[in-house]
Amino acid sequence: MNNYIESWDDILALVRDDKSINFTALAVTPWNALSIDALLLYLSHKGIIIKAVIVIAEHYSAGYMIDPSFFMNKCSEYYYYPAKDQKKSWGLSKADSKEKTFGALYEILSFYRLVFFPQPYNSDTLYYSTFDHSIPDVSLLQKLKGVNRKIILCYTEEGVGEYMGTYNKTYKKWHDVKSLSEYHDYIRNVFFGQIIYKLLHKSYNSLTLKHRFNNLNVNKDIIPFYKEIFKYRLKNTSPVIDKKTITNSIIICTTAWKRELIKNNEDLIVLSKVCDYLWKKGIHLLLKTHPRDSFFETTSKDLHCERLNVPGLSIESLCEFAKPKAIISFSSTTLINPNIFWDIPTYCLTEMLNRANIDDFYLEEVDAFKRTFTNFVTFVKTPEEIVF
Repeated sequence: MNNYIESWDDILALVRDDKSINFTALAVTPWNALSIDALLLYLSHKGIIIKAVIVIAEHYSAGYMIDPSFFMNKCSEYYYYPAKDQKKSWGLSKADSKEKTFGALYEILSFYRLVFFPQPYNSDTLYYSTFDHSIPDVSLLQKLKGVNRKIILCYTEEGVGEYMGTYNKTYKKWHDVKSLSEYHDYIRNVFFGQIIYKLLHKSYNSLTLKHRFNNLNVNKDIIPFYKEIFKYRLKNTSPVIDKKTITNSIIICTTAWKRELIKNNEDLIVLSKVCDYLWKKGIHLLLKTHPRDSFFETTSKDLHCERLNVPGLSIESLCEFAKPKAIISFSSTTLINPNIFWDIPTYCLTEMLNRANIDDFYLEEVDAFKRTFTNFVTFVKTPEEIVF
């Protein structure tokens, strides 16, 4: 495929000029691709006929992590978006210059008009899907004015960070608001720009979890569509591993933690203790490394693990193929989805880490992970707590 774009404005121009295209999305990771496929299948089930344009963006450090083969839908055209061309705030269209001309008053009126005056959708409606939930819905719509079409916002997955709130720090949480300016930002961009907007406007999503009464619950409506995607992927990617090997094994999944933020290889020390214990108990271990992890690639023998080499298959597709005895990792999406979809026991090892050897950035992450997913994952302090 030789379709490359130089800026997001290229896609905005495309969907503005070609009204037959009624869906567009950005994807970076395999989980983005799965989530977009599930969303498209869900929309199809609703009777919506889709013609899509999907932009595959290059990761700033890992390069292109996916290609069109990661998608199962048959209704999309694909474009590549090189990292060197990606703007700091992609999605910014030329329409913003108009707002600057009319000044702050025009921008304020435009913002609240989008919140409180939903317009009827028509055959030209564009379904715009994003996994970047840090941009308030109304702010995102304002940046998309250049397409001159009615827009229904859709939301796709990017892993656990969205639910934990560790990556979305554009606006403070209500309990962290301390100044008048922060109060103003929260009321406008979070309360009106997200909460009220969602109450008044149609939207679709393929999020596997949903917030309700300060708790996370499984989004049961979307689960069947994910399972269809997993099954379809298996038909097109035959795993070169026997099912019995997986069902008789525990899978160890690594993370993509930056090595300079981990002192004394603390995560390897913890993982070694756990693998030694399980190996002595006679458990067969499989090691599945994170796509951006190169550190653990050479440790499989030391960890008494067989390297699980299944290119193109996510942990979700692998679990659809065969259910392992359990899955073990540190704070990671790989611990959530197997439990949600297949009720597979999952164990998080972050409580075993010596916190003095972990950078504050990751300490905040692991603490938020435990607060958020304590109902879905078992957090162990010793290897002996891993039972199945």
